[in-house]
Amino acid sequence: MLSWQESELFSLPPKPDPAAEAMVQKYLDDLSEQGIVTANQGIWIQSNLAQLASHQGKDPSLLPL
Repeated sequence: MLSWQESELFSLPPKPDPAAEAMVQKYLDDLSEQGIVTANQGIWIQSNLAQLASHQGKDPSLLPL
């Protein structure tokens, strides 16, 4: 293997971060307690190439009109 192939650039992004996922879930729970329908919420947290947490973050129907 060539040294450039071991570069971080060619590494797959890590799996979602458990702490970020817990934060998103807490946020959704807080919204739900306020009577907001969480199924209508899209949340995406990302750092560089790594997706840290998501709740329907790729659902285009949740984009603002």
